[in-house]
Amino acid sequence: MKPYFLIIAICTLTLARSQGNRVFAGGELINYAVLDIPASNGAKWSTERSANPGYFTAIGTASFTGCSNDAHINGYIKKTGNTSFAFPIGNGTKLRTLEISAPDYATDTYATAWIEGNPSGNNDPTGPFAGTHNINAVTAPLIGVSNVGQWDWQTGHLGALAPGSTGTGEGIFITVSIPDMTGFAAATSLRLAGWNGHSWIDLSGIPTATGNTENSTLKGIMVPGITAIAIGKIRSGKPFRISSIQAVPASCKTLLKWTTSEEYGTGLFVVEQSINGGAFTAVASVQAAGLANGSNYNTMVAQPAGTAYYRIRMTDENGAYYYSDVVSSQVRCRKIEFIKVSPNPVSRYNATITVDFTTTYGGKATLSVINAMGGVSLTKTIDCSPGSNQSAISLSGLASGTYFIVISQPGESSVSNSQKIILQ
Repeated sequence: MKPYFLIIAICTLTLARSQGNRVFAGGELINYAVLDIPASNGAKWSTERSANPGYFTAIGTASFTGCSNDAHINGYIKKTGNTSFAFPIGNGTKLRTLEISAPDYATDTYATAWIEGNPSGNNDPTGPFAGTHNINAVTAPLIGVSNVGQWDWQTGHLGALAPGSTGTGEGIFITVSIPDMTGFAAATSLRLAGWNGHSWIDLSGIPTATGNTENSTLKGIMVPGITAIAIGKIRSGKPFRISSIQAVPASCKTLLKWTTSEEYGTGLFVVEQSINGGAFTAVASVQAAGLANGSNYNTMVAQPAGTAYYRIRMTDENGAYYYSDVVSSQVRCRKIEFIKVSPNPVSRYNATITVDFTTTYGGKATLSVINAMGGVSLTKTIDCSPGSNQSAISLSGLASGTYFIVISQPGESSVSNSQKIILQ
């Protein structure tokens, strides 16, 4: 207790001689009760901002009351104890309160001050990572940090703030009163950011802002190793932005071309095709480049004669997917599609046939054996590719008679002509 008494006495004498309620470098003015800031008859409260700053210190359940834009502490406040606490700090004309939830131990000690201006150019004066903090050095999902200012954050870990002090900050809830952020990000995109010596990281994890206007609040959960706190943002909306998409007919195929103007957290583009305008089937995939300013893509797909419809399914790195607009392509394909069965006729005692066919379709198809009454006698799932194809099927067990071989896309129309076959 004696050292504290000396500090109080020295600081009090110093304050009495100069600059009103100001604590100089290395000094403390300790408060054990409730201190009403406006009661000083308009005098400004401030501390030295240096590598070894001055502090207004609150012990245990002590607090500062009556704070506003006109009455607050322009500098550093230190808090020791295991009760929640509001730090009424600011720049002398604006209050930028930072609040903490109750720490675990009575020796846990934390200190903070609001530092006005761009963290990239305005120094955080205290260690261990003193200096400027680049607002563009961010770790995903953050994409940037506001240039309006930052809160210096000091912990008592290993006695850093006073002999015997403790506390890394881990698990403490932090709530700050923010400046006007309407020109920076929507409220749902705002995140509390912490500087870890290398980059700003997300301390919120989820949307926590009550708004993006002056004096809205923003919350986060502290982690060890943070030495400054600021206001960050994440991207809003979809991770892909397709600025244009085209489907260009090319003989018996269609060329799909699309351009993105923005990509982040990207994964895969999947081209989906529909022959009837209803059911869509994946026919091609392209890996996303993941370029922030977007990129150009194209892929060629086979298409039966007539009109087909296309859309791009965009899948992000988390598996979520989004769709582009639908475009169409009309192909006037002159290639003759045919089917040939051998042997024909075929004996019931050697009833395996080979089916040769050409098609412009690529994908899963069904090879069906249709009897003379129109009923399906046998089916087989096969893989088709544009061009020549071959598949075998056994007719064993079928009665003698006339049959037709039909190859069709599942749920769609035929992908080749039909062929009559005689089973003897």
